[in-house]
Amino acid sequence: IVDVLVSFAKWQKIGKCAWELMFKLIKREGFDRVRFVTFMVPWKEYEYSTLKVEGPIVKFTTKVRNWVLDPGLVRMFGREGFPYENQIEVVSLKHVIVKQKVTDNKGRTRFYSCEYVKE
Repeated sequence: IVDVLVSFAKWQKIGKCAWELMFKLIKREGFDRVRFVTFMVPWKEYEYSTLKVEGPIVKFTTKVRNWVLDPGLVRMFGREGFPYENQIEVVSLKHVIVKQKVTDNKGRTRFYSCEYVKE
């Protein structure tokens, strides 16, 4: 499962997920652990955490702040950014399903889903 988690972002994608860049940043941290992004300002800075992989479904939350170029928005909305709740299900060695729940600063929630398949 760890091997799939560190490679699936390079596979063929079906559907639309939000900030898919974070999946490319998953790295192996030992036999049963992966390092994933917990906070990101795209193209600028990242914070990571390590998660023990205990089954085919991995859940983690990443806070994404995409108002890099506007300090006024940082003052208005804070540094934290929007939470992206990620659920990655490794269906097989060639199929991964990703579900995301994204909530903005006004409490609006959007759901995304995409799949990755390896040919």
